[in-house]
Amino acid sequence: MPAVYRSLIIFSLLLLIAGRIFCNSSRSINVIEYELWNYIRHPRMEEEDYSRESVFEFQPGLEIITDLDDIKILLSGEEVGRTPWEQNNLEPGLYRVQLILKDFELSDFTVTVHNDRRTVIILTIGKLRGTLVLRNMPSDAEVEIDGESYTESEISVEAGKRRLRVSAFGWETSESAIEIPLGGSVEWRYNGRRKSFKLEELKIVPKSLPPTDRLGFKISWLASSSGTAKFEILSPNNELIAEMPITISAPRGSIHWLPAEEDGIALLEGTYKVVASGIGEDNIGSISTASLVIDSRFQREARLMLNTLPGLLYAPGTSILPKGLWQIATEIGANIDSENPNALSKFPVKVGIRVSPNSRWELGAKFGVGVRIPSDTVAIHSSLSGSWRINSTPGPFEINLALLFSHDGLASKFDRIPQRNFEMILPGLHLATPIEFSLDRWNLILTPSISLTFIGTDKDNWKLASPIRTLQSLSLGAYHENEKFLLGISTTLRGPDFPQGFVGFSLWSGLEARFNLLGEASYLAVFSGVRYLDINPVVKIGFEVGLIG
Repeated sequence: MPAVYRSLIIFSLLLLIAGRIFCNSSRSINVIEYELWNYIRHPRMEEEDYSRESVFEFQPGLEIITDLDDIKILLSGEEVGRTPWEQNNLEPGLYRVQLILKDFELSDFTVTVHNDRRTVIILTIGKLRGTLVLRNMPSDAEVEIDGESYTESEISVEAGKRRLRVSAFGWETSESAIEIPLGGSVEWRYNGRRKSFKLEELKIVPKSLPPTDRLGFKISWLASSSGTAKFEILSPNNELIAEMPITISAPRGSIHWLPAEEDGIALLEGTYKVVASGIGEDNIGSISTASLVIDSRFQREARLMLNTLPGLLYAPGTSILPKGLWQIATEIGANIDSENPNALSKFPVKVGIRVSPNSRWELGAKFGVGVRIPSDTVAIHSSLSGSWRINSTPGPFEINLALLFSHDGLASKFDRIPQRNFEMILPGLHLATPIEFSLDRWNLILTPSISLTFIGTDKDNWKLASPIRTLQSLSLGAYHENEKFLLGISTTLRGPDFPQGFVGFSLWSGLEARFNLLGEASYLAVFSGVRYLDINPVVKIGFEVGLIG
């Protein structure tokens, strides 16, 4: 066996035999006894050699190295220096080693020093800790030290300067700079005051619902401290409709109110007032008010978002969501030439979202792709829309404004639009004014619109082109809607400035069925319909799955 390998094996065995490890909690002490031929200088001592500009020469003695520097060393009761420390030719014998930091004894052990070896003690102390004792704390207080949360009244943490934050519902938040003593404890007393009771941010979502809604209104609040409160619902005639007592024990809370029917008579439609009055543990009272609208037009079960059947019913600006609600949905369908199924057909997949940030605004976005068979091309569709409700008071008559940007094209060539226009909306910018009149479950819609479109005149190559072309259209529709089904028909007249077959007179008729899932938070709907064009009719079928929240 080569001499170098033999030396390495002997060296490893000596380290295993000579090394002794003492453990105390998270601390560990490694004692190694070296002879001249196997001595390895510790990197920390090499740094000391470099700073002293000295060259080490092996001699018997004692070295003490710790992971924390500047720790005081007592050798048999006599202070000899601070870590990292070494002493050459120390008189052989048994020594008691004490390591002290800020008058706190970190470690106490014995070591034997020899006259023919050099003893190296490597001591790992770890994190130095102390105790924080909390006094006069509010109930359910949240304690944070340097951003970390604690629940105990006596907390063991790393020693040194720390940032303390104490917060509790109904009490002032206190922040302090504290110093945790090494190995000792420090006491801290909370001296904040109780907050005055106040009810704030009374919010109602959604703002408007029909009297037959089965989930009702969510009434939420923000309170500054604990107490009791009473919520009253007042009718448009200022009559008390409902009263709900509650106990406030958290900064935020909510209750649900279901529009009730008394003696089988539905509540009148109109604006209702919500009055929240409460008193805190400090006997200070507070009152907050808000309002909600009961209106049969504002259905939580929003109509399908992506399907265009029967056309006008789902155009931007119609069936605006109640305030605070959102809807997200995906649709899978098929548009098929009814007289020639082997002709160009389209199988679209779409996703979309819309949200109503307040009682008169709604924003929406849609994106979809559709495989065209038999040409095996992929069409894309995207649109952005914004709608604004003109009349703010409830009633059977509604008029809105809607601005829509729509684009259609082929995935391979973004400057083209499909040769067959299966949709009611042309690519471009559209300003529409849907006018809707409701009579029980029957509804009539009239929608004049002005469009700026960007297509050329070559029907075999619908490239985006300039100048921008202006198009006026007038749409008229009627539909009947109940809880599960909707049946409708609509027609559109457009200007004659486009090739025959691409636009012109069109008539939609359609039927859809809707099924609620998970209460009324989600739905599944199936639909079918026919669009009668100046060319062959197009059959549209599919289903939509969506969430409403």
